[in-house]
Amino acid sequence: MRIFYIGLLVLFWGSVVTDARSDEAADCFNQEPDKKFKACSMIIKSGRLFGESVDEKNLSIAHHNRGHIFIHKKQYHLAIADFSRAIELNPKYAGAYAGRGNAYIEKKQYDSAIADITHALKLDPKLIDAYADRGHIFIQEKQYDLAIADFSRAIELNPKYADAYAGRGNAYVQKKQYDNAVSDFTRALKLNPKLTDAYADRGHIFIQEKQYHLAIADFSRAIELNPKYAGAYAGRGNAYSENKQYDRAIADITYALKLDPKLIDAYADRGHLFIQEKQYDSAIADFSRAVELNPKYANAYINRAYAFELLGRQQEAIEDYRMAIKLDPSLTELKDSLKLLGAIP
Repeated sequence: MRIFYIGLLVLFWGSVVTDARSDEAADCFNQEPDKKFKACSMIIKSGRLFGESVDEKNLSIAHHNRGHIFIHKKQYHLAIADFSRAIELNPKYAGAYAGRGNAYIEKKQYDSAIADITHALKLDPKLIDAYADRGHIFIQEKQYDLAIADFSRAIELNPKYADAYAGRGNAYVQKKQYDNAVSDFTRALKLNPKLTDAYADRGHIFIQEKQYHLAIADFSRAIELNPKYAGAYAGRGNAYSENKQYDRAIADITYALKLDPKLIDAYADRGHLFIQEKQYDSAIADFSRAVELNPKYANAYINRAYAFELLGRQQEAIEDYRMAIKLDPSLTELKDSLKLLGAIP
């Protein structure tokens, strides 16, 4: 799934960029990141713009614009400092609150992000990207109805906002409203056929709906757009698995793990395939790797226990079943497996 879209908000005040003698300073207000960063830093350091002392409004814009460059550079603490200074200089600068909110998002400081973006929207209720950004946070916080409301507001303001449809689709997925989700992803892709994640997200729904050929088509399209998209290979592998095309499934998941060796679920999924193919040692190796990456992965212990059973390694199976129950006491059905193994009376 897509994390957070961060757009550059470039504001212009009056005749700030009309002085032809000041091209270098004017670069603070254009779209080229390196030139923007250098020029904004020059204005901030010198306190001058176009040969005169810079006023607070334009100085706040320079801090704001440089803050977005710091986000792009992943220097989030410096971005927060710049946006904060922009807010000190102009307390009604909605874009600076939204920008600082984006920096907090990247630092996973979601409460601070929501507070800033909410204040930005209070100052300027037509900041379309801010609704979408807050919507993504609400998904992270499992507040799906609030997420849907924010994406819907963004769509009201811009009916051609593909990312907002995709974001709302993700919220509908979390609520298991798959028809609404498919509708939104489809609309997003009609507006922007290069939204790679939207193909993958819709592909996962098609697996849920047992429409495996459609799922395979979506994951394949995502892979065409991004040949290094590990999640799309893993997703297509799952679709092949459900379609009982096990060789293709193993090939796709293996390639996904080559691209991203930390895809925990992919190890578990391939482990299941190896059991189907009676390659029990390979299955155990995959479940073991999943457990290494996530020692609290109860299902990986359960499936490894089953593979141990199939190999007649009863004591190891018993230990894994017990560990799964320890991790998730609700798995009471595993007690039957322990009884069959003679581990409990």
